[in-house]
Amino acid sequence: MFGAVALRLKRRRPLPCEHERRASTSTLFVYRFPARRFCSRRVGRTDRAHRVRRIMLTGTIAPGEILGRGVFSSRHRDRARRARVPFHVFLERAGVARLSVDRLDAASPDAAVRIAEQVAAARRATFYGWAIVIAEKAGADARQVIATPRPNNPYHADIVLPDIAVEDREEQKRHAQQLADSSRWRARDSR
Repeated sequence: MFGAVALRLKRRRPLPCEHERRASTSTLFVYRFPARRFCSRRVGRTDRAHRVRRIMLTGTIAPGEILGRGVFSSRHRDRARRARVPFHVFLERAGVARLSVDRLDAASPDAAVRIAEQVAAARRATFYGWAIVIAEKAGADARQVIATPRPNNPYHADIVLPDIAVEDREEQKRHAQQLADSSRWRARDSR
């Protein structure tokens, strides 16, 4: 599954994929799987049929991609279920500029849950779900979203706060509140 190679092509002829959309000159990403099957998707499209088979392990993150911040507190989970995601979910320790997130569009639901459970086991906590945010909103207000794959999590990304937020705790809280306001709750069981 991780042996896919991404190629950027200009469309000249149809590719052998049952979900292929006919368009004249759109840019496509084509993934060649080890089983020699081809599958393509239009850039920025979130086609449900491709959700499990598609692999987006490139260095760039699409503006419409869904990012998930793991929630390991039952108190945060209960509040997110009732009203909205608390800003504490997106608040790191003072002086930390990077927020760890998972690229939920790139990972299959089972793989995302498995990785989150490994993180929970390392923290000696319970994984409840994600606070999900769109990459475009996560990258607003001088924040950056970058893909940072790790050996145990190829779907890892970071939301990097501006330098001023690292030095000022109130600025860090403001960014956390903005991210919480633009996020919504996704339970671990939802697909």
